[in-house]
Order: sequence, then structure tokens, then C-alpha cells
Amino acid sequence: MSSYDAMHRLEAKRVVEERLIVEDEVRYMAYSLDVRAKKVNCFAAYKVAEILEGQLSAPEPDTSVSSLAYLLGQVSIDDDFYGLVMRFKEWVTKPSAPLSEDQICSQFRDFVLYVMSILKELRSEWFDNSQCRLLLPYSGSGGFWPKDSAARYELNQALVLRPWGVEIGNGVDDPLYTDMLAIVQIMSADTQSSSDLDGSDEESYSPLKTAQMRLVQSNPCLYENQHNRMVTWGLTVCESLVRIYHFGPDCILSSEDMDMTTAVGRYRFIDWLAALSLGDEDRRGFMPSLTFVGEPSPGYWVLRTPKLDDNGDETGEDAVFYSRQPSVRAFGNFSCHTRGFHVSASLETVDTPDLFVKVGWSKPIERMAGSTDTPQNPELEYLKRIKKEYEKSGDASIHVPLLVAGGVMTTRANGAPVQMTTDPIYGTKIIERLAVIDDEAQAAAGGSKPPQ
Repeated sequence: MSSYDAMHRLEAKRVVEERLIVEDEVRYMAYSLDVRAKKVNCFAAYKVAEILEGQLSAPEPDTSVSSLAYLLGQVSIDDDFYGLVMRFKEWVTKPSAPLSEDQICSQFRDFVLYVMSILKELRSEWFDNSQCRLLLPYSGSGGFWPKDSAARYELNQALVLRPWGVEIGNGVDDPLYTDMLAIVQIMSADTQSSSDLDGSDEESYSPLKTAQMRLVQSNPCLYENQHNRMVTWGLTVCESLVRIYHFGPDCILSSEDMDMTTAVGRYRFIDWLAALSLGDEDRRGFMPSLTFVGEPSPGYWVLRTPKLDDNGDETGEDAVFYSRQPSVRAFGNFSCHTRGFHVSASLETVDTPDLFVKVGWSKPIERMAGSTDTPQNPELEYLKRIKKEYEKSGDASIHVPLLVAGGVMTTRANGAPVQMTTDPIYGTKIIERLAVIDDEAQAAAGGSKPPQ
């Protein structure tokens, strides 16, 4: 193992131990958590789970599912669906012998394909198909290395975003970080010991901890390749136990174990899949103010940010900028996820940019300290102060930065505008717990500021 790999494994171990919070409600954490949409998504998940439980208990293909609610219409259950259930039945019904890692990978894949197939069969005028996305797994059963990152981490599964109208098939043959919703790390009981994973002794080994470390190591590749990603999702699968992770700018929230050999565990996982498939881009973790337009090739990024007047104050309107690619990419699990774009105010001049836009999280320190003030963009305030001080000096040789746009962006939740800080994701309870973690870390470090 190289010193570089060893360093990153130790860092992943530290993150898992210090910045992971187990929170049962993590599967509902998202920006645009619209109550009406949540009810529809949960109902869809319930219907998928109901069909699955009927097929798991049926000795023959069940083609008489008559209890489907009128809201979602009828679902045609044929032999193909039943055959797909048989392909993952061993994973969800307590196998007589432990499954290998490859077997878990393939049966996880078939379970997700089944859920997506049923969701596509559901019909409802409430669903906005333009927002819906299929979550398709890797089609293979062994390890693979995404080709769009220099960080060569081996993955054994992933959930890839695809348009709603594409054929589901057997999944995605060659997943790229650019298209992934979530990385999935799978471990079996007979996976190699920890001696070559993190340098620890055999007694401290656990499949869950090793899977978490691998997830933490590989997750920054999503930020590196998805330039409008605010937060990310991840999964670990250890035997029949599934956990969902929400990577925010401050910590990682983890769900409790979802036991796929129980009806409750299967429903909870289906519930999450339905919420992320039928929900919108905010829920999946993408910035509403930063979008990519693919046509005409090679495509371009559209950035929206609050417009400023000559005094550096927001005008209430948005300024729009265009860029081919970021000049600075994000890489890392925490902090501001800073990205930099050379931009132009006109699409016609996108290839000759004359402005620079920095994109990053607004620091949530004031919120964590209990402040109820409107979150501010501290860098914007610093630039405004510098500009005013230099203008006072009257020195013509000093070039004062020109501020044309900037501020804290907003999204919508339950029909109302919400500022894009950690509050809509974590809520007061989680933020209070984060503050306690930071206090404990600071005390352990002898009063120094904990790493972010």
C-alpha cells in the first residue's frame, strides 16, 4: 500500500469515527421536502412493497393484485416480474449460507431493477415525469473502476441517474461518477480482513466499518465530477443490512440498519428509492441555481446568483452567467465544496469569459451557535468592505474588485422560498448535535478548532 493510500484510509477512518451521526430519519433529509410530494412518494413505495410481499409469499406468479389504490391505477404483474423476484429472493429471505460479495452485488442489482420496473408501471397524474429519474444499478457483479476520475477507487455497485423514458434492461454497463446518484459499497462476511484495509488489528475489524471507510474515500469523486452537486447520498450493504448515508458540508448522517430479510426493512429501502426516483433535483442533492445544458455540443453551464447594485446590495433579481467548465473543481467530503467558473454574461461570448464566479456553501457557523439572523455570505461582505476602504483612499493605482452579483441562493420547500444553508437539510435537532460534536472535538484537540 502506498503512503498516499494509507493516508487516505486513515483519514476515512477518522471521518467515520468523528463525523458520522446515526439518525433514523436520514432517508427523508433533502432540500425541497414538499409535503404533498412526500405523501405521493410514500404511497408509491407502499404499493411497490405490497406487490413484492405478495410475490415473495406466492408459490406461483401472482397476477391478481387487486388491492392497488385507484389513485395509481392498475399495475400489470406478469411472469417477468415474478422471475425477477426469484433472482433476488435468496438475499431477502435469510439464505442458508452466507452470500459472497458478488452474489450480494447481483441480487442488490436485481432488487433495484424490480423496484424501478414497478415504479414505471405506476400511473398517476400527480407524477411530473420531467422530474422523475430512474435509479439504475451497475449491470455487473464484480468490481469496476469509473473512468472519469484519476482517483482509482474500486466500486462494486452504484445507483446511476437515467431519464425516466429509457429502457431499464439489466442496468448500466459502464457507470461514471458524472451520472451517479450514490456510490454503493457492499461487503460480505467473508471479505478480506482489515489488516490490508486500514492497518488496524483483526479484533477491530467489522464489515460495516470497512464499507463506510471505502464509501468515505470514494465519495469526493462525485463532487469532483458533478459540478452542481450540493450534497451526496451513499449506501453500504453488509450481508442483508442496508444503510443510507447523507453527506452534507458538516457531517455524514446515517440511517439505522434496514434488514432486507424483514418486510419493514424492505419497505424502508423501497421508500427511499421511490423518494429519490420520483422527487426533484433538489432532493437528489443538486443546486437549482447551477445547471448544465448539453445541446449544442459541447454544452455549457448556466449559473444564477443574486444581482447586486453599485453599492453591493442585492437588487431582488438574479444575474445569469455562462461557462464551459469549472476552472476549480470541488474535491472532499466536507467544508464549502468550492468551485470556480470563468464566466460570461452572454452565451454568445461563453468562450471568451471576462468574469469569475466562486460557488460554495455559506458557512453555517452562526446557525450552529444559535443565531436566528439571516445567513450572510462572509466573502461577499469582505469584498464589499475592501472595495469601500480602497475607494475612500482615492488612490487611482489601486484596482478595486468589481462586484456584479453574489449572495445566498434560495430554493423552495412546501411552496415557500428557503435559503440554501444546512438548516433545511438537518433541522434544529441535528444542528444542535453538530454543535456538541464540534465542542467535544475542540476540547479533545486542546482548544484548537476542529478540522472541517
